[in-house]
Parts: sequence; C-alpha cells; structure tokens
Amino acid sequence: VNLNVRVYNTWQVTRLLYPDMFIAPGSYVDVAISADHSDDKLNISLPFFSIRNQVRLHRLTMDGTTVDKALRMNVHGDSVIVFIGSGKLPFTQLNIGATASDNNISYDLSWFNTFNSDSNISVLSGTANVAQTDDIVIRLHPSKIFLKDYEFQFNERNAIHIKPHRYEIENLVITTQGSSIGVDGAYDTKDS
Repeated sequence: VNLNVRVYNTWQVTRLLYPDMFIAPGSYVDVAISADHSDDKLNISLPFFSIRNQVRLHRLTMDGTTVDKALRMNVHGDSVIVFIGSGKLPFTQLNIGATASDNNISYDLSWFNTFNSDSNISVLSGTANVAQTDDIVIRLHPSKIFLKDYEFQFNERNAIHIKPHRYEIENLVITTQGSSIGVDGAYDTKDS
C-alpha cells in the first residue's frame, strides 16, 4: 500500500471529524506499507497544527520506519505552545526519538523553553509499556528538566500507571539543588 495525502483548505473536513482541530494547507502524509520484506515508512509534515486552541505546533515533521519488527520514529517541531488557563508554556527545538516493539516504547524527548538560558536543554527519557490499555506503565529514566534555569532530575526506579479514571505514582523522586520531593500515591479523576 502506498498512500500519499496532501492537505488543502481542511477546516470543513476536520470540522466534521474533530471540530476543534486545524491543519495548515501544504501539510502532507506519506505512508508506504509492504506485505513483502521491505520496511514500512511514514512521513508527515505539518506547517501548523492546532487542537482547541490549547496546543499549537509549528513546523512539525515525523519520519518513521520499521526495522526488524520495531517501529522507529523521529519527530521534530520548531515550536509548541501549550495554553494553560490565561498563560502559555512555550517549547522550541522539540525532538523526540522513539522505538516501539512488542508493546514497549522507549523514548528520548528534548526541548528548550524560552525562559531558560540558551545552554539549558531539557531531556526526558523513559519507557512505556502499553500491553494493557487499562494499565499503561511509564517509567522515567534519569533525566534533566530545566525550569527557569533550575535543573530538576528524576530518579531511576519509578513507575507511573495510567488507568481508566486513575493515575498511580510509585517511587518518583524529583531533585534540585540539594532538595527533593518523593511522590507515591494515586489520583482518581472521577473524584475531581
């Protein structure tokens, strides 16, 4: 299967499928799926993408291929803006490298926030097990995140369980400049 989708004046179509989504003209999706022994490929380019005016992505590209039954994805975004209440959280130089195989995903995510010094690039690495859709388990690897030039680090032996209507956190420790916060517990979304 070779599928090539080019996008022009999408708001009428996306309004039917997902009313609060906008895809910029000039976007494209190329998919090549093969039943023989060649690798499958995915290429996506979006000059601009928005969901409910809460998340805006500028110049997003995705490239993926399968190698030895593993999907390898690389994602790059020039900028992402997440709107929270009346404020916004800007990200630039967004890069994601991920490999998915046998219901396990390993990922490395890096980005820059404009409120940090130029040399402070945040890096978040980890794994996710998606074998059970009613208990997705995310484990953060030792990583560094910068917020207003303060460096925050995560410990290695932790787990975040995403369940229907519930989040469970096990042994998550966040440290910065000699201080630390340990989190163990659960949050029920039905109660909020």
